[in-house]
Amino acid sequence: MNLALEAWNACRLTEEKAYCADGFVFRQNHPAFPVWDTDVFPDPDTLMKIYKPTAVGVEFHAHTYLQLCYVNKGQCRHYMEQFASEAVKGDLLLIPPYIYHTFERINDRTEPELIQIDFMPSFINEHFDSLRYDSGLFDFAYIEPFVISANKLRPKLVLSDSVRQQLEALLQEMLLEQEKRKEGYKHLLKADLLRLLVIIGRQFSNSNYESDKDEKLLRKHKTAMLATIRYMDEHYADDLKLVEVCQYAMLSQTYFSHFLKYLTGKTFTEYINDRRINKSLEMLKNSDKNVADICFEVGFNEVTHFNRMFKKTMGLTPTAFRKREAAYRNP
Repeated sequence: MNLALEAWNACRLTEEKAYCADGFVFRQNHPAFPVWDTDVFPDPDTLMKIYKPTAVGVEFHAHTYLQLCYVNKGQCRHYMEQFASEAVKGDLLLIPPYIYHTFERINDRTEPELIQIDFMPSFINEHFDSLRYDSGLFDFAYIEPFVISANKLRPKLVLSDSVRQQLEALLQEMLLEQEKRKEGYKHLLKADLLRLLVIIGRQFSNSNYESDKDEKLLRKHKTAMLATIRYMDEHYADDLKLVEVCQYAMLSQTYFSHFLKYLTGKTFTEYINDRRINKSLEMLKNSDKNVADICFEVGFNEVTHFNRMFKKTMGLTPTAFRKREAAYRNP
């Protein structure tokens, strides 16, 4: 057994687990290995970086952000928890948040060259909305790594020659932009990353599954995850509890909270409150209902709490907002 798997097996998982109907496990925090957070980004206002690691072989770790890894030269072995695969030049790996992984050299005489991009969805803000739910990128990044069926986990994309050339050109351009940091470089990095993600999504959508069973499992879990967010959108005015929503999703509270935060940038409470405030804005503009009635109708239990949350979001109270809107309509 190699050293990486020995380290993994020596520290067996003791984390909370949540099983879905088919018995597949969604893995949570491992007590023995670190989870790297956004403090790894050199610029806190730019939650993205592209770089060439100086060496492979760091300990098992996870991160709160998404990571793309392109094998630019040589070969290495990649572990996603207990699953191992060899990656060679032209392979692309996408590591989702909170999945423990590491790389290992295969040839002691040759160090592989990797190009890695770490980023949070907020870096490309509104553009990520069109990528995360209905695209191949979403399937590859969020769903497939968690659906483990008879060890059939596809941890990498094997790219065609034409796609590989496109990616290498984009990656080199991004490395140069980050190194030079000329005026507007952040905008170019954002545009190049968005293009990169679209190419990856298309490549994954065009790849074939080994069996119909694997494809059905992927669709089933994707449907369950997204149905839960739709459920929250439809029932935000109810007295929703995190534990109830997680039961609906068949996910643990830990994983669901990570998943929701990563996709939306909000915690469970923030997401529900955001939906309630948005609905209250609509009602304040388009109805004559008093503030208290609107407060209870959108799901808040106390007018004072509603006023506080509304002002925190909008910068003024519901009453002041309504007066301002009326003044705009009737100058």
